[in-house]
Amino acid sequence: MYKRFILLIDYVLDIIALNNMPLKRRIILFFFGNLLWLIIMFSVSGSYLVISDRLFQNIETNENHDKVIQKVLRKLRGINLSSYEIVLSDSINNLNRQADKGIERIANISSFIKGLLEGGTIKDYTVDKATFIENVVVTPITDERKILLVQCMAKINALNGTFERLIDTKISFLKNGVYKQMDIEMVKDVDKDISDIIAILGDFTTVTANKNNTERGRIHNKFLVIAIIIITSSLLFAAILSAVYLTKLYRSIIKPIKIITSYFNNMSYGKSLISGEIEQLGEKGELGELFVQFQFFTEWFLNVNAFKKIIEDDYNVENIYYRLEQVFKNSLNIADLTMYEVNREKNYMSIIHRIPEDIKPYCNNIIQSNCIMCRAIKTGTIISSLEYDNICIQFEQPSDKYYYCVPLLMGGYAIALIQFVFEKEMKKENIEKINKTLNIAYNYILSSLPVIESKKLQKELRELSLKDTLTRLYNRRYLEEYTESIVSGVMRRETSLAVLICDLDLFKQVNDVYGHDCGDIVLREISNVLRNNIRKSDILIRYGGEEFLIILMDIEGNSQSLVIAEKIRASVEGTKINIGGSYIKKTLSIGVSELPGDSADFNEVIKFADIALYDAKKTGRNKVVKFSMIMNT
Repeated sequence: MYKRFILLIDYVLDIIALNNMPLKRRIILFFFGNLLWLIIMFSVSGSYLVISDRLFQNIETNENHDKVIQKVLRKLRGINLSSYEIVLSDSINNLNRQADKGIERIANISSFIKGLLEGGTIKDYTVDKATFIENVVVTPITDERKILLVQCMAKINALNGTFERLIDTKISFLKNGVYKQMDIEMVKDVDKDISDIIAILGDFTTVTANKNNTERGRIHNKFLVIAIIIITSSLLFAAILSAVYLTKLYRSIIKPIKIITSYFNNMSYGKSLISGEIEQLGEKGELGELFVQFQFFTEWFLNVNAFKKIIEDDYNVENIYYRLEQVFKNSLNIADLTMYEVNREKNYMSIIHRIPEDIKPYCNNIIQSNCIMCRAIKTGTIISSLEYDNICIQFEQPSDKYYYCVPLLMGGYAIALIQFVFEKEMKKENIEKINKTLNIAYNYILSSLPVIESKKLQKELRELSLKDTLTRLYNRRYLEEYTESIVSGVMRRETSLAVLICDLDLFKQVNDVYGHDCGDIVLREISNVLRNNIRKSDILIRYGGEEFLIILMDIEGNSQSLVIAEKIRASVEGTKINIGGSYIKKTLSIGVSELPGDSADFNEVIKFADIALYDAKKTGRNKVVKFSMIMNT
């Protein structure tokens, strides 16, 4: 009997709390119930608003001040970005563009601070598009914050001077073709001025927040009596309804919220939500589905972020492509995919990963030799036959397959392409499952794109620092960095290498007679001749003005280096170089030395080759001379 009575009470309470209705209907009925209370309390609220309006005006005034400060902070971040762009600029046009942006932002910041001191309307425009954003009306600041604004104005003037010095220095470097560490140091000066301004604005924001808290406290005290009257008049009825409704609401809403809150705490320590906790929610309707989807999203979010952290530590782009392949294959169970890498300069694309390996790609081979024929590469957009059947004519396989091609874009151009292929299934649930899998895969691709772009740029910058800008050959820095690995590889393989130092005979006459532009043409043409007469495993370096150093790897016998050197000399001698409609020929003197034949010290081998080159120059030029110890004495 007692249990039946408890069940009956619980059943009645469920009806009162609308616990057996869908969440949408419960919210609607709860809204109309509260509407009655809103009508009763409307008159009281009117007087409350009249009294509070004056107090809230003070808070609004302070918030407008704080809004202007936030605009100043955004402009400061823009100045910081402009200073770094100026340092990295390699052209006067780009430098001037970034300089104009920075100077305009400093002027905006100065006008904002002046507006706070004097009051009035502050107009905000974007620097990039010069479009109007909004007006902010402020009253002049006359309290203790005025001192902070005066200090801030002085720092802004100092920042303006530092920024202009950075611009002048960079312009001088670009005009003279000089790159120095001083650029970075001056950026640090800009960063320091910006940090000082931010610190002052932080103090300003703190004082403003304290004033707002004081005003809110006044509002609280004045309305305490009104609140007591309202609460007392409705306490009896509200207590009964709240006790019933909140008890049931606790089980269906508050408890799940606590679980989610604890989950957020766990996320900060890298933990994930246990699927069994979903059963504790006690809600079979919309809330239960909401939290199931929430769990799925957060677990996916953690996985993507963990993946991004892993690939950030990878050495190169190839490792990232491999990790993407493993995620698609093992985590998303995608059984058929092809990854292409695109060479934009040579207009071809090559396969870097294929799953399964024993099945040929589905697309026409023409896209590999002419990648612009690929629709995804050409348009830079996702091509999906799930939306439009037979959208791409290059997909040649039977019509029982879906394909989804995602181009990886960098700077508006495709650097790679990932093609996912699925068996066609007419059931709706299978299509939804494929779309869900593709959405997850696409988010993995998006998270990896910034890292891939960074790795590619690092590689390009690295190669630029090791290559001569005129001939695109390796420079002396490359030789300095890789000498140890070159020599150790030869020693490990127990082979020999030869060093050829080549010098163009009477090259100064070309510059004197035809000019330095023609001299550059001669150097580029001779570089191509040298490159075409050595193997891919050999190393060609621009050693000086008209000097080239060639390292012949793994040579066989003492005569092979002389044969190759003579071949190079003869090729140069027989080359006609077109310089503005006329042709000239140049000759080459070559000094040869070998490791370990002449010395086990690589630097000494270079020295011996240079001695042999000197002997070739001294004895008539246009010849190959092999080093011998008698030359050294």
